[in-house]
Amino acid sequence: MNRLLEFLTSIDETKLIIIGGLTLLTIIPLVILLRPAIRETIKIIRHLLDKNHKN
Repeated sequence: MNRLLEFLTSIDETKLIIIGGLTLLTIIPLVILLRPAIRETIKIIRHLLDKNHKN
């Protein structure tokens, strides 16, 4: 953790903004691509919970 803090304090704000922007640009498409899989998983979990709740 100390290495991370040292890294963050040693770089310029512009580099930090660029790194944050690149991170967002990689995370947002992943969320969009994984959304159908997440919805399907939630449906399966709800079905299993309803099935167990009825018994």
